[in-house]
Amino acid sequence: MHRQDMKPHMPTPQSVAELFQRVCQANYVLGYSSGLNPAQWSALRYFARANRNARTVSAYFKSHGITSGTASQTVAALVRKGYLVSTPVPGDGRAKSLELTEAGEKFLENDPVRSFVSVLDDMDGADRLTLAEAMERFLREVYARGILAGPMPPVMTVDAAAPVD
Repeated sequence: MHRQDMKPHMPTPQSVAELFQRVCQANYVLGYSSGLNPAQWSALRYFARANRNARTVSAYFKSHGITSGTASQTVAALVRKGYLVSTPVPGDGRAKSLELTEAGEKFLENDPVRSFVSVLDDMDGADRLTLAEAMERFLREVYARGILAGPMPPVMTVDAAAPVD
């Protein structure tokens, strides 16, 4: 019997959790590429698209639900590698604004997330929308149940996504 001839069955919560774990594992493995770790790639993406007022370590750690120490270490590594530059914020003696350098912008062209973007781009728009909505609901529930501590960091909601094709 061919797979397309089989009646669909309801996946168990365990099988979906294991599938989700495999996707996370693939993302994690891809995140260790070109000399960066997943946190550094995430920070590089954040600073590439953050508006001018959000280009600080403080805004970064708040938006990602991580500690200030972790954010500071991640940013310091990207500055040392030459992908970010830190400049004082006028009128605020302590705050530093972070900008991608030309090298950082070029390096971001090798972002491992692009592998997933390519797969998602090939998906039907309605399927992509269903996946995005389900993932966002799942993440909200994880935080609501206290599985991950603290408030849920902002996510790109489906409302902010591109129109369905």
